[in-house]
Amino acid sequence: MQNVCFAQNSFEKPRIFTEKEIKNGASIDEDSKFFAGDNPAFASPQFDDSSWKHVNFNSRKVYSWNPRNSNAKNDSKKDQIYWVRYYFKIDSASVNKSLCFKIQQLGASEIYLNGKKIESIGKIGDEKSREFRIKNRIPELFTLDNTKVNVLAIRFLPIAAGKKKTITLVPFAIGVELASANEFIRDKIEEVQYFNFYTMLICGIFGALGFIHLLLFIFYRKAIYNLYFSTYNFSISLMSYMVLLLSEIKNP
Repeated sequence: MQNVCFAQNSFEKPRIFTEKEIKNGASIDEDSKFFAGDNPAFASPQFDDSSWKHVNFNSRKVYSWNPRNSNAKNDSKKDQIYWVRYYFKIDSASVNKSLCFKIQQLGASEIYLNGKKIESIGKIGDEKSREFRIKNRIPELFTLDNTKVNVLAIRFLPIAAGKKKTITLVPFAIGVELASANEFIRDKIEEVQYFNFYTMLICGIFGALGFIHLLLFIFYRKAIYNLYFSTYNFSISLMSYMVLLLSEIKNP
């Protein structure tokens, strides 16, 4: 019912995040104020964005967000900076508690909260100086000392359509989630521990099996099946290690 009532987010209709939602990670998944263009004034909480249209930036490609523009198809291959403004409140139970924004993206962004830049993910600049990042691996922490309306403003430069990517790990242009810093840190530590343990365990076991059967083949060349089985085990070991490397990718 809340999603229906607050489908078009604005200062008059901010979303209210409860402590339970924030603890579990509250995804910002409704239509927000959106504009194709760039101006430092867009970060200000007092900026009038009433003429901006509403777009769900969490579910569709940013560079396809201008269907009314006759040149949209051509512009999609050019560099274009976009701004998103989102209004929200927190309940009294979350006041003065450490919070953070978990962000996944295909591009570079600057995150502003109530007019103050709290973090940059990648670097927005010219073609030589820009840096694209998949996510903020270690989000900046912040606290809110009241239950008034807060303004989240995002300056975003997506990877242009047609730009070659190594791999697509994020199904949308940019996704934002408001989370409890304590829960995020706890979950992150557990995730890294378990993931590293199991990937390296698989890597080690199959690597050892591959080495043993390679030695068997070296000492008895007629048993060609030992070479095949050794190759099979080394392949699984290598695949496990590549999965571990994949989780460390920063630049899409």
